[in-house]
Amino acid sequence: MAEKKQKPKYNMWQSAAFMVRLAIREREKKVPVLCVLTALLAVACNLTGLYVAPVILGSVEALLRHNEYLFSCDFNYTSLATPVTTLL
Repeated sequence: MAEKKQKPKYNMWQSAAFMVRLAIREREKKVPVLCVLTALLAVACNLTGLYVAPVILGSVEALLRHNEYLFSCDFNYTSLATPVTTLL
């Protein structure tokens, strides 16, 4: 028989709110500040990844276009695929 998953008593938001209220009540001012700082840094990191990767790929494509594709795509694919398949 498959066991039923036990539903948690509190959801994530209730738990987070409890911890923040507890930190404020105990006069731990660093905790809410660090929570906000962590959230802002996570958003900044994700946005950087979203915007920087296309710029890098675009510059690599432009470089390849200017060098007139020194090697054919088939050669590059087989040269990259062979070591990967040997590792598997």
